[in-house]
Amino acid sequence: MFDIPDIKRRNAPRRMARIRCEAVSADGFVAVGGTLRDLSETGLLLEAEAALAVGEELYLSFQAPRTSQWVGLVARVSRATQLLDRSCCLAGLVIEEIDPVERSILAASIERLPAHPQKRRAPRDYAAWVAQVSGLHGVSLPQS
Repeated sequence: MFDIPDIKRRNAPRRMARIRCEAVSADGFVAVGGTLRDLSETGLLLEAEAALAVGEELYLSFQAPRTSQWVGLVARVSRATQLLDRSCCLAGLVIEEIDPVERSILAASIERLPAHPQKRRAPRDYAAWVAQVSGLHGVSLPQS
């Protein structure tokens, strides 16, 4: 039987953290506060004190884990969920701009953090499986 491959969504593994940060909306420069719950070299999960919208741009500043170095970056909200039991918003952010030196500091500091446990399995990539089974994997189709 053929195995159906999983879709890989993240480029870098997330690391568990609990880091207080200053988050400010680029639109109107409004403070949204927050705590980082996990982070990687390409993204992070922010627990914000205000509601956030997908596509919103944020400026973040926080101390790199287990260091005295501060990191500043620009990130965009890729998903947001309002938590009903608490008055906060969980937002998945994609890092858009970061100084190369600060990226190095962040990368070195997070590799010592514990890995984020997998809560669910990655979804199946049925299109890739059908292409593999049908023999169309790697075949380019003529353009009309």
